[in-house]
Amino acid sequence: MARFSEERRAAIAAWLEANGIDPADVPLHSTIVQDRDAGTIRYTAYIRENGRLLVPSASDPRVIAVDDRYLPLHEEREVPLIAPAPDHFPA
Repeated sequence: MARFSEERRAAIAAWLEANGIDPADVPLHSTIVQDRDAGTIRYTAYIRENGRLLVPSASDPRVIAVDDRYLPLHEEREVPLIAPAPDHFPA
């Protein structure tokens, strides 16, 4: 998996926060889509319960396992676009 520079990660995190999104809730593997025409941002977010990541048990039909590890549950979300992303984030 490609790693972001600290400068790029901080810039993306600041943009997410400017739009009311907690960067800690956005998985690194997710795709974030800014739709300027619709004025929205669509993204994948971890599901939290009582402030903690929700990780299902092996018997839960929603379970996702990779290399014998159960991954936290996630869902697609859409929020209003408050602050458009810059044309380019740092490399």
